[in-house]
Amino acid sequence: AKAEAVNGVVTLTSLIPLATPENQQIFAGIFNTGIPFNDLLMNFHIVPQKGIEVSNIRMKYAGAQFKTIKSFSIPYEGQPSQILLEGNGLNLSMLTHNLKSSALQMDGVMNSEWMISLTDDKKLKINRALFTTKLPGTLHFTAPDSLKGSMNPQMLDYLKDVIVKNMKITANGQMDGQITFDVSIKGHSPLETEENDQDVSFDFKSSFKNLLKQEGGRFEIPSDILLSLQNYTK
Repeated sequence: AKAEAVNGVVTLTSLIPLATPENQQIFAGIFNTGIPFNDLLMNFHIVPQKGIEVSNIRMKYAGAQFKTIKSFSIPYEGQPSQILLEGNGLNLSMLTHNLKSSALQMDGVMNSEWMISLTDDKKLKINRALFTTKLPGTLHFTAPDSLKGSMNPQMLDYLKDVIVKNMKITANGQMDGQITFDVSIKGHSPLETEENDQDVSFDFKSSFKNLLKQEGGRFEIPSDILLSLQNYTK
């Protein structure tokens, strides 16, 4: 993971051993884990001789608000606790605009739930992420020539234009490496009715870095972080 535009003032109650009061805040304009999140705000404190206790993390991507749903710890020794994250309001039109390929176009809204762990080499691993559609939408896929020969012709024809009743995507793997995606779609062609809904499932392997443009969007430093910076520099 890579953080940019990091700001914040951290108060220490002890240097040896290192310790802070509760409610310390750090802001990162961009937090790139393969997904270039914006406006990360982390609330934490350092416990003497134990490690970092993170109360909550909030961040944004493609119109969605992501936040941890319980606190977690990063101990100096031993296994960090699991990170539970939810993302609400992922705008699929914005997401497809952020794809490196223009082959896929979608609209609609998805929510997501994530179970993430921190490996021994301090990398983020997705144990399971589940994305589900919140509202019906549409999907249009024009396969590039490199895929046409390897994909089922009926699948290609179905994905060309779909009115999506519901869609579910599960993902697991390294946040900044290879991930396995399992996709299931229920929907029908614009020329058909709901009675002709088809259930289609497939899987593929890729990475967020390969799929998504890596440029971070605009960010805005929260007012309380700005105030703490101003007070620190007085």
